[in-house]
Amino acid sequence: MNQHDRAIEVAKEQGKVIIFQSSRNACGNCTFMSPKVEAICNDSAGKIVWVKVNVDECEQVSFKDMPQGGGLPMLKVYANGKLVGTCGGCAEDKLKQICQEGMNMA
Repeated sequence: MNQHDRAIEVAKEQGKVIIFQSSRNACGNCTFMSPKVEAICNDSAGKIVWVKVNVDECEQVSFKDMPQGGGLPMLKVYANGKLVGTCGGCAEDKLKQICQEGMNMA
């Protein structure tokens, strides 16, 4: 089991939603969204955990897994071990909606 799958399993066992953010240090949108993702997690009263992955440093993250028209940052939300939704770029409202759906499932 790789680290990605293990993190999803641990979040499932703990009844938490997990956000995976694939980003790059030199990505302006990634820098913009990181504090937004952190705020969503902080506002969730511990129900959401955040894992940020630098795609330049982690070989397990692949651009082929990103939805068409996505881009960085790519945000994937999981609840109960299942993918709830994805969003790319600076889609803060969409991320909030997906996280709420995840919290309703967890």
